[in-house]
Amino acid sequence: MAKLKVKEKKDRFVLKLSIICLLGILTGFFVGSYYVNNIMETNFEFEYTEAELRESAVSISKIEAKANGNTPLALTATENFVLAEQRLKNAQTVKVISNGQVNTIVSQTVFAQTYFDGTKYLTEQISSSSMAKVAKRAVYDTTTGVVSRYQGNVIDATTAEWNSEPTNMTYDEYTALCGVRIDGFISYIVSNKTTINKTEVTEITLDNGQKGYSFSLELEPNYSVMNYREQMKEMSGMGYPTFTSVKLNVVIDSNWNFVTIQNEESYSIKAFGIKAECKGTMTQVYTYNEPVTLPTI
Repeated sequence: MAKLKVKEKKDRFVLKLSIICLLGILTGFFVGSYYVNNIMETNFEFEYTEAELRESAVSISKIEAKANGNTPLALTATENFVLAEQRLKNAQTVKVISNGQVNTIVSQTVFAQTYFDGTKYLTEQISSSSMAKVAKRAVYDTTTGVVSRYQGNVIDATTAEWNSEPTNMTYDEYTALCGVRIDGFISYIVSNKTTINKTEVTEITLDNGQKGYSFSLELEPNYSVMNYREQMKEMSGMGYPTFTSVKLNVVIDSNWNFVTIQNEESYSIKAFGIKAECKGTMTQVYTYNEPVTLPTI
């Protein structure tokens, strides 16, 4: 594939958002997974689709064959991530607990949790600062195909009370609205096409005494967040962030299960010619194939 290119366009200025966006910058109102805004709503026309950026089925089969009978040391960092993501998709149950922070004009804590109990997916995002607190929850029932979205109130750093009357939609409607799939777990598009730098894979000892493997990936900061930036825009009710760097520090076990992923993100926002730089970090802890009890719905 040729070098990734991005064509930038300016959407029409939306006067009704001006005050909201300015207040967002002045108060640090970046909600959920570090939601940010550009007052002119800078958007991008992407030259490639998500399907073109992902590893093909043939490529994944080759990675599987390369891993057969070997340890993660035999694979590149990107290959290990792709294979671990496949293991995640096939897990019987999953729990992911995430904690992070965004530093800009004010410091903001971010908490998220995602569960899959074999039938239902539940995801929550809670953002808290001295100026604003926001919480959102979505539940996807695979038996009915319905996604229910809840707004939170009485918000703490890691908890919220949820409204009893959700907004219901289909899986496809949710994906179109939020950009990311509720059953996807990882918002980034990670492949050989979106990886611009990677480290060697290193063997380590996990907390349980078993062998683990660590590596880092630096991702192309437009295409790797193609879906993620849509999620950020929708959750904030504002505009698109402009990423300048995305780095993932990853630990997997010997069976290609994610243990932890630490995200390091840098992005900017701009309003009325003023640019604000933001840095966010998030550490995600994964648990697979163990009994999962969803929070009370």
